[in-house]
Amino acid sequence: MRKSKRTLLTLVLLALPLSSCRDVKPSASLSTPSTPSTLSTPSASSSEKPAPVSPSSSEKEPSVSSSAPKPTLTSLEVTGTPTKRYYKEAEETFDPTGLSFVLHLSDGTSVTPAEGELSFSKMDMTGERPAVTITYEGSLGTIETIYSEGLAFNRMDRLEITTNPDKTSYAPGEAVDLKGIVLSGYWSDGTSVGIDLKDCQVSPSIVAEDTTSITISYQELDVALPITKIALKGITTDIAGGEYNLDKKFEPAGKVTLTYPDDTTRAAREDELVYKLDDRVVKRGEILKNPGTFTLDILFNNQSVFETKPTIVVHNYYLLEAEDYYESGKVPSGAENYVERTNPGAFQVNSDSDTAHGGKYLASIWTGDTIVAHFTAAEARKAAVAVCLSNSNLNAGGASSSDLKLNQTIAVKINGVDYDIGDDVLLKGTNSWSGSYDLSMWFNWQEVSFGSMDVREGDNTIEIKFIVDQTRTFDNQVAAPNIDYVKLNFENNGVPTEDAVTGLSLVQPSGLDSLQNDTTLRKLSTLVKPMVSYRSGIRNPKSLLEMACSCDGTEITSPDSLIDPGAHTIKVTYEGFSQTFDIYVQNKIRFEAETFYEKASDVPSQATTYAIRTAGGCYAVEDSGGKYLGHISYGDKMEYHFTSATAGKSAQLTIRLANGNVKSVSETEEMQLNQAISLKVNGTSVPIPDSVVLPAHQVVEGESCWTIWTELDFGRFTTIQGDNVIELEFVATLKRGIDQQVAAPNVDYLQLVF
Repeated sequence: MRKSKRTLLTLVLLALPLSSCRDVKPSASLSTPSTPSTLSTPSASSSEKPAPVSPSSSEKEPSVSSSAPKPTLTSLEVTGTPTKRYYKEAEETFDPTGLSFVLHLSDGTSVTPAEGELSFSKMDMTGERPAVTITYEGSLGTIETIYSEGLAFNRMDRLEITTNPDKTSYAPGEAVDLKGIVLSGYWSDGTSVGIDLKDCQVSPSIVAEDTTSITISYQELDVALPITKIALKGITTDIAGGEYNLDKKFEPAGKVTLTYPDDTTRAAREDELVYKLDDRVVKRGEILKNPGTFTLDILFNNQSVFETKPTIVVHNYYLLEAEDYYESGKVPSGAENYVERTNPGAFQVNSDSDTAHGGKYLASIWTGDTIVAHFTAAEARKAAVAVCLSNSNLNAGGASSSDLKLNQTIAVKINGVDYDIGDDVLLKGTNSWSGSYDLSMWFNWQEVSFGSMDVREGDNTIEIKFIVDQTRTFDNQVAAPNIDYVKLNFENNGVPTEDAVTGLSLVQPSGLDSLQNDTTLRKLSTLVKPMVSYRSGIRNPKSLLEMACSCDGTEITSPDSLIDPGAHTIKVTYEGFSQTFDIYVQNKIRFEAETFYEKASDVPSQATTYAIRTAGGCYAVEDSGGKYLGHISYGDKMEYHFTSATAGKSAQLTIRLANGNVKSVSETEEMQLNQAISLKVNGTSVPIPDSVVLPAHQVVEGESCWTIWTELDFGRFTTIQGDNVIELEFVATLKRGIDQQVAAPNVDYLQLVF
């Protein structure tokens, strides 16, 4: 009985190793004991134990021969097609989806690796195609294989224009403008990515006569944009000749205008133009080193834009202005040609003078203040020295000024040597009463000559110390003059000559072709700067108000007369020299937050069009890429004033508002306008229907809920002669959800169209 039990146990132990090998077929080298045919599995219904099997004498101790070798791994086979075939970076993780893996053993058997027994390396991108090393590590040992079949590099192989640019029609000579274009690059795996135009090369940059397409290149890919060729209807320019100081930048005022067949226009870009002084090509912004008179030409598509080519004069002098000023100790290393304050403190660099050369001047000067002008000369030579000052010795009321003795006002050193100023040298005052305070009294610029100096190679200095102790009766402050510029003149071998007017030119800003309906000569004088040239090389700024002016041939007798809407030519005459400039007066007036005044005393005496606060005091001029009136509360009130030369003109009134009923940072609620504002025109209330609302709005990314603007039409009204007043009062009492403050709207502008 004990022997039968041991035989049965032996059979069970022999069976265990075979059942534990997954999917391994019996090998010829393994001895498997035969099960006698009498051995059967008991049925579930039998309660009897199976009868023990008595092995034969040869089966008493069945076992695997100890001399049989253990099978070893011979290979790792990869079959199938990977779902992910394309790879572009070594850091990408290999995706084995779609592949099958089989381990082959030395005894001819094979087995499937269990989960977690395979690992995958980083991608090898150095060969003809991507490759990955696959490693098996498990109970059977370790083996690896390199797999690349079925893999490919994920390369960008196509560049496409998915949205055409705004402009696809060109005239020869125009610069390529690809604004609005959308580019996409397509990878081998079919995915795409947006391509930034700034990462591309564009050829050509200027359209030639034979150009039919624009080539856009990204890395090694190209795409062609077909273009339509057109002929320009016309090319015009308002660029005129001008005068420049030696060593100043070439920056001619004005533009070249291209007119298309449909009568639309645009200004030519700088890269479309070629500038020439005589036969020498110059670039805008280039420093002018050679004095003289030159013929200016501007070429577009190798053709001159001028009917008659103007001249450019480069004066033979250095001019240091307030724009070249530095505070004490703040001069950049290596600076040349500058003005420095040498005592502690700082002057003000102001820009409210229409007649200051270059637009700026030094003000707020006190007794004891000192400036030093530094001139760097390339060679030793003679120069005439001059300083442009204004007499600020204003009398009570600010409508006149009195003379100042210069040697009691300033002390001058030239290259360290004191300069003797005679008693007869005066800064002249007006010595006459103009009737009311006149801002121009501060700007009666006078150029004072200090004779010749020996300019040495390198740094030269002119020191000006303010020693004035006289107080002006206007405000009982020290009557120190303002400074416009310091000058070294090399003409006439540096010998000062008697001045005589030799020419007149006009510095014209942009915007003269879109003036408002309230334009007068006084307003034009704040925009256009006449420059008077003298024999000595001096070029002084003047005011249009000092000169004879006419509009379309009719003399302008009053500086405050309104100029009618439409196109006009203004002629300026001074000392026998004349210049003209063109303007266009629009048939509308727009009141912007930029021209808003806090109180009546801030409004210039000659102002004819302005906005002013008349009640309240909470709102402020905010800046969000453009100014507007915000922080408005209940009871705030403002008036918009404009002068009409005649009665009976019809004007359309619109106001651009932003809904102040802000619920949250991302949402505004509807606001009934007549519960927010009331409106009067020349004392008469303007009814606002209940149906007029500032709509609710859901804020999108990049928007501010405070500046979602709506332009509302308030109908037409008839002007009266003289001052017209539009009164806007804020009556909102509704509290907004975001902060429980009054939900008053913000105001961008008020506009009148006649």
